[in-house]
Amino acid sequence: MIYKDAIWINIVPTDPEERERRCAPVRGKWLCFGPTAELHLFPPLLEKLVQRGILRSVKIARKDPATDPFPYKECVMCVYTSDDKDEVARVKKELRQIGLQPSVWKSELETIKDWGLDGVLLLEKEIADRRREVSGAVSPFPGSGAAKPRNKHPQSSVSSGHAEVGARSATRRAVRESGGASSTGQYDVFISYRREDGASTARLIQSELRQRNIRAFLDIDDLRPGHFDDALLGQIDNASGFLLVLSPGCLERCSDPGDWLKREISHAIRRDKKIIPIMMPGFVFPEARQLPAEIRAIRIHQAVSYSHEFFNAMIEKIIRYLAFDSA
Repeated sequence: MIYKDAIWINIVPTDPEERERRCAPVRGKWLCFGPTAELHLFPPLLEKLVQRGILRSVKIARKDPATDPFPYKECVMCVYTSDDKDEVARVKKELRQIGLQPSVWKSELETIKDWGLDGVLLLEKEIADRRREVSGAVSPFPGSGAAKPRNKHPQSSVSSGHAEVGARSATRRAVRESGGASSTGQYDVFISYRREDGASTARLIQSELRQRNIRAFLDIDDLRPGHFDDALLGQIDNASGFLLVLSPGCLERCSDPGDWLKREISHAIRRDKKIIPIMMPGFVFPEARQLPAEIRAIRIHQAVSYSHEFFNAMIEKIIRYLAFDSA
């Protein structure tokens, strides 16, 4: 299936289940650069390779003058893969066979770091939101947001900005009124993660939630000087929502009595917080008997699968789960 949003020509499997199975575990991508007219000849052929299961998914920059936020750069094509060395090599060979020249393989974590600007992530969604009015693009994925009609009156951009702020405030109110945010604490949700391999993902989620006026606590940014143990657990007490970023193998060290991730999880369970596990590609829950008794309940909470490619839809699902108890 080929669909266009404000920035990209996207090529994904047509079947929703197949799309979820093949797109969720992407860990990086081959980058191909070239003239726009040249790269835009490839979507029909690439779609066949995607539908046959040879490629997972592809996106190509549209480079439309009216919507392109980077007009001075070459057109780029992203061909997604897992981080399996054999798959990475195979996809490179497939691309060369059809006349493309993959220049570099880049991990998703590297991409997230590269988009960091003074600690604030410049997300593709933000660019798409700014350009959507003139693109007329519509995404086929639920929750990813419909395109706005073309703005025939430039002066109305001020009122549309107020509408966006109002929409974000409404989102925040919906979470609060449902019991999904603290009425007394400084933050609405607490983000828990394993520092070694979950920090970039946690920061990305925090940035997007803040864009929607949902206050998300992240210890590396928000913890003030003081007694670390009490301050950290106190932030869990003050926030109704508890987002748990589950990277591969992150629960293995929870058998250690002093493990901080285990302490955060068990504290959230004891305090009856609204817990939403966010499962990174490659994460698998251990069997219940392999987990300490105080955190075994984490297995029964409704989880969300992390997707960088369908990031906006994933964030919408998290927000719906935060407001799950609303009437």
